[in-house]
Amino acid sequence: MMNIMDSIYHKKEAVGNRTLKQLMKQRDKAVKASGNIVKAIEEGIITSQTKSRLQELEAETERFNFAIEKEKQRTAVRGLSSGCRISLA
Repeated sequence: MMNIMDSIYHKKEAVGNRTLKQLMKQRDKAVKASGNIVKAIEEGIITSQTKSRLQELEAETERFNFAIEKEKQRTAVRGLSSGCRISLA
């Protein structure tokens, strides 16, 4: 029975890690795009669209940061709950 439970836990953990990696990759992409816009602004290329897009990317980055922290906590809770096994033997 424990082998099945361990298998399920490890499968869920792998999915959680995959989710976390995907969120971090998306956040890094938004941060890179923000940096590129800042460079363009530093070179004098600024329009209302540039400013608007920068604000969108900053908000997107914050959403990813929140989602990443939430996923880290979810993964940590799963890890703790799997360590608390009661033996009935």
